[in-house]
Amino acid sequence: MNKQNRLIYLIIAIVAVAAAAVIVTVFYTDSSQATDWTFGEALTIRVKEMRLVEEVFYSIEEKHYVVRPSQQGKMIAAAHIELRNRQAGFVILDINETAARLRDSEFLDYQPLNPFNQRAVIEKEAAGEELLIPFLWADGSEETPTIQLNQICDSAGAPCELVGWLFFEVPKDIEYHQFIWETGDTVYMPFSGTR
Repeated sequence: MNKQNRLIYLIIAIVAVAAAAVIVTVFYTDSSQATDWTFGEALTIRVKEMRLVEEVFYSIEEKHYVVRPSQQGKMIAAAHIELRNRQAGFVILDINETAARLRDSEFLDYQPLNPFNQRAVIEKEAAGEELLIPFLWADGSEETPTIQLNQICDSAGAPCELVGWLFFEVPKDIEYHQFIWETGDTVYMPFSGTR
């Protein structure tokens, strides 16, 4: 093999290694926005995706609302949660400000915000009202009663799986480390790449 062929093979190898490093970096960065399925004693749960937004819009009947951070310089981290009852006959879920924690890379914890208390009425429908619903909120109030999550779905409509959004007020530059579920079971879910 002559010098010119060796040089060509060396350049191809360097380009291939660089391309692989770029692909690994892209997948590592993108994967930190979700968790794998994690199993507790009774529940199986995951964070399907995370979104960082300035506002959350929604409507109930003819009224339109917006949820904004309470502090200047903060954002809303929207966690799209999917959970299933994997083992118990049923699990009672009281999903409120103590139901979960979002932990950042500095090990600071953020509690869920109540989208029915931290809201303001707006005059008309806003773009994107349907993007971050349904809410995963069941604080036992008349508006959002406690949920009984059955192990087996039935024809009467009793749920055995929940999918919805939970919101956290966080710094704009947050790096997600772990999601901790604490109602009906305790489940620790690291975001991908943070084991």
